[in-house]
Amino acid sequence: MASKNGKGPAAIIEHADVLAAGTKKNIVGKMTIPVVGQAMDQAQILAALGTAEDNYAAVTAARSVLAQALATYEAGLPALKTFIENYEAALKALFGPRNPVLADFGLKPKKNPVRTTETKAKALAKLRETRDVRGTLGRKERLKVTAEGTPGLALVKPGGQIQPGLLTGPTPPGASEPVTVAGNVAPATDAAPAAPAGGSGNTPSGK
Repeated sequence: MASKNGKGPAAIIEHADVLAAGTKKNIVGKMTIPVVGQAMDQAQILAALGTAEDNYAAVTAARSVLAQALATYEAGLPALKTFIENYEAALKALFGPRNPVLADFGLKPKKNPVRTTETKAKALAKLRETRDVRGTLGRKERLKVTAEGTPGLALVKPGGQIQPGLLTGPTPPGASEPVTVAGNVAPATDAAPAAPAGGSGNTPSGK
């Protein structure tokens, strides 16, 4: 027999079942029993005792339906994920990976790479130096040859002096860091030095 102190749904229903069995056996015919001031016969008592059991049966059936629906939902997730990935790839192929319209689909368009003037200048200097090193080799041979080191970039004053600390210096072959560009360097010229004033440039004689 179930304990009358049972607190769980199953314990309460089990208690009601025991009461129903006793009612069927002992409350028979036209016999009635007053419950909270109301005279109840066997049919009325059994109907009241069976309410919880019927409701619990409905809950059990609903749980079964829910479990089946949840299993169907979880089983469909991998296929849905695969479709989403394929659809996003198709959208990027249709509109282009950098098209702003992708934001309407919750996708983040790729940003165009930003190249500064300094980066472009260095790349051009590197390209020209590489071409000089490759010389007149064949197409495949040229691809195997590159210039060593990285060109630098500096600003020069109108007088020809290099402004130190602006932009970056070159990276020599085998080095990991660029060298510091020294300032106050006079520009090189191809002109011959001027002769001293008052002389012809020959060794004086007579002394």
